[in-house]
Amino acid sequence: MIIKKNKNNSNDPLNSNQLKQNNDLTVKPVAKKPSVPSFQQPLIKERQERRRGDRRRGYRRTEDRNLISRAQEEANAIKESAAKEGFDYGIELSKEELKKLNQAITVLLQTKERAMEQAAPDIAFLAVKVAEKVIKKQLEIDDTIVLNIVSEVIKSLGKGETNIMVRTNPADMQSIQENIPDLYPYGDSNTKITVIKDEKVDWGSCIVETKSGIIDARFSTQLQILQKALEAGL
Repeated sequence: MIIKKNKNNSNDPLNSNQLKQNNDLTVKPVAKKPSVPSFQQPLIKERQERRRGDRRRGYRRTEDRNLISRAQEEANAIKESAAKEGFDYGIELSKEELKKLNQAITVLLQTKERAMEQAAPDIAFLAVKVAEKVIKKQLEIDDTIVLNIVSEVIKSLGKGETNIMVRTNPADMQSIQENIPDLYPYGDSNTKITVIKDEKVDWGSCIVETKSGIIDARFSTQLQILQKALEAGL
């Protein structure tokens, strides 16, 4: 025969103690939060709205600062890019302007050379005319110029010349004849110097003839040589 035991047997000392403890427990009511008076509720809601508004404004200020910062960065990047592009453009522009300047200088020099070539005869002619006027002016002031010229020409003949002919302008003939002994320091008793007047000889100059040759010391001849030299050099 099977005997079943009841788990809730009151005779069980453990169960009795448990029931006793359960009976001793008291249920305490949960304390409720004090209710907010109705007249304070609008103030509380206002403060809450103000806090939420402050938070939103704080978020917007942060976003504005970030936006300003990004805008400044973009502006700086644009400035740097523009500066670089402007610098590069300036270099290219300078190269182009320098090229144009070199071309202009080349054209100017070529034009100058052509102008000088075309004007060389006129310039030389004017220079000779100026020199001629200066010489004539000096002859009017100093009548010893012709003596110096004749003396230099005769001295250039060197020693050994015994027959020397001096052609001179009639206006200079007397002065030369009076100073013949001083014109040729190499002369002796065998040396003969003859002075001949010649209308073709310029005033203040001479033509000296010897058996060795002829020396044309006329101003007109010397000025022609000067003019050709100027034309060739210009």
